[in-house]
Amino acid sequence: MFGIFKRKVDLSDLSKLTITDIKKLTKSTEPEECGKLLRKAAQEGSLDCQIFFSTACIAMMRDYDTANYPPNLEQDFITYTLMAAEQGDVGSQYNLGKHYIGKVDLSDGYLYEKDHENLKKSEFWYKKAAKQGDKNSVEAIKDLDSLFRMID
Repeated sequence: MFGIFKRKVDLSDLSKLTITDIKKLTKSTEPEECGKLLRKAAQEGSLDCQIFFSTACIAMMRDYDTANYPPNLEQDFITYTLMAAEQGDVGSQYNLGKHYIGKVDLSDGYLYEKDHENLKKSEFWYKKAAKQGDKNSVEAIKDLDSLFRMID
């Protein structure tokens, strides 16, 4: 009623920060301090913080043409999404697969070595997500198969 029973965010183990904690911190902490704290929590293993930053990066990347991304945006996306994907987050695994397939450029009809690397990375993450039952990843793998046949 008066806020006296509200639980404070426990900062003793940042790896355990949850989405509820993130919401509280964004409302009660200065933005710069909050960002540092949440980044540290992500690096210490908070899955919710990793997903929070991954999602924020996706939202920002949608606002820019690939060539005009702010410095480090794509790398931050990969860093935080990879952290979450390695912890088994199916959405992050799918998003990495989608990111890498989006980097493949077939505009001139050729598949270059870098494109092949991105296809392999995409396949790896889509397969991880598919093993967890992600239907979008299962469909994406079928599409990848046709691209790999193009290489052979």
